[in-house]
Amino acid sequence: MLRRRRLIYLLCLIFINFLVFSHVDLSLLKKNEQKSKSIDYCLKKNVTPSEKFYSNIVYIPKLKIIYCDIPKVASTNLRRLIYGYLTLNPSNSFLNLNRKNIWFDNKNYFNKYYLNKNFQFLFKNKTKNLFKFLLVRHPFRRIYSVYYDKFVNNDIY
Repeated sequence: MLRRRRLIYLLCLIFINFLVFSHVDLSLLKKNEQKSKSIDYCLKKNVTPSEKFYSNIVYIPKLKIIYCDIPKVASTNLRRLIYGYLTLNPSNSFLNLNRKNIWFDNKNYFNKYYLNKNFQFLFKNKTKNLFKFLLVRHPFRRIYSVYYDKFVNNDIY
């Protein structure tokens, strides 16, 4: 059992390292084209960034990652991995943390990483070395997961 936990812990660390250190390279031309299209659209539609828009964006400076936290899309497992990586305490078995521990007991720990009024600094500093990602899930599986959590397995809340 201990060997299995160590293996899972090692795989989780490898996954986090992959997220942190892997880079997707696009050509500069494609990047500039995409950027100019988005700027043109925003200028045409008078779109400005708002605090609400960025409220699900998580920025973790130690890991140099930014991701969008979407409910029912592996967000609990991602939180569990990040919590374990950031608190690297050998006596703390983060793999045994259930959803209640992650979402409620450690809520204040994660709240400091969500972007709020101070989200503009990311654009002013031009942080280029950040790994940005978004996890998605098939809509029907997501609906099933919501149903299962709310009606079948609702004893954790």
